[in-house]
Amino acid sequence: MIASGSKPKHLLIADDLRAQIHKGTLLPGTMMPSYRTLMKRHKVTVGTVRQAIQSLQSEALIETVPRVGCVVAERKNVWRHVGVAILQSIAPTQMAVLEALHAEFARMHCDVTLHFATRDSEEWLQSLIAWGKRQDGVLTIGHVPARTLLAMQQAGIRVVQCGEPIDGPCPPEVSGVAVDIGGIAALAVGHLAGLGHRHVIFCTRSGTRYFDTLTQSFLAYCDQYHIRGEVQRVSGESEEQFAYLPRWLSAQKEPPTALLVENARNATFAVGILTAHGWPVPERISVMATALALDAGGVMKDLTSVFFGTREMFLRAVDILLKMIETRGGFTRHEVLPSVYVPGKTCRACP
Repeated sequence: MIASGSKPKHLLIADDLRAQIHKGTLLPGTMMPSYRTLMKRHKVTVGTVRQAIQSLQSEALIETVPRVGCVVAERKNVWRHVGVAILQSIAPTQMAVLEALHAEFARMHCDVTLHFATRDSEEWLQSLIAWGKRQDGVLTIGHVPARTLLAMQQAGIRVVQCGEPIDGPCPPEVSGVAVDIGGIAALAVGHLAGLGHRHVIFCTRSGTRYFDTLTQSFLAYCDQYHIRGEVQRVSGESEEQFAYLPRWLSAQKEPPTALLVENARNATFAVGILTAHGWPVPERISVMATALALDAGGVMKDLTSVFFGTREMFLRAVDILLKMIETRGGFTRHEVLPSVYVPGKTCRACP
């Protein structure tokens, strides 16, 4: 028997049956439980059961077969219109991820349209809402404010956010898939501490909640492990911004023994520049990266890394969005993806 709550009983029964259909407990073509069985199981009247069945029929999840009764409907390849709203510039390493996302949507019989913007504005929000209302559901990616997600949800748009909003956690009313930012720092600093490093420089960007939280977590775990941790800001993804490293390291009375670099491409740049200027990695200094996406092209394979799977995050968001479409918005979920440590050849015990 299902638990009672604020929902009407016929909707609770419909939720229970719908979940069994989605999980495969009730397979396509099989008979639905009889009215008598459902009345006894849930202790309700025949009218309540009839309302629940009618609700599932309206969603095309069950159908009435003459001289047979109610059966689970065969799943037809119904195409859905899904939007992907992106509020940021797309780096080359992310294109492969977006292509995989598009392929997954196509496999799930979804037409996809993209909506790009380079900056948040009221005008963009209004155009986003108007566009989103024409879709069956929307994924939002990038530097999206929490207020934008709430505005979309309040406008009746089924929306799932990939990653944390730029200015705070994902609103509880809005589904989302995020990464464990603190876990990234914990694994990275813990690994360096275990190798005996006691002076680490963290090269990272700033300006978003993700980078600021990652930096704060790095410094907090350095304190916990009794490591001298310092932060160097970088502006983006380019080899030129790491040209200062060899000269700067040579000028230090006690140079760090390890670099922790946010973004695997930047870590690759750092390794190349250090090695070319007489700071071979890992003989003179260890390097490891955070936020490595395994499907990102052009990344040094031997990097010691802590990563979260960008592709996995997108695919989990796809799964949540499609369930929201199937249940007509009656499904909200928040997931946090764990980080994974990948050993490589660029990091070893300090001299």
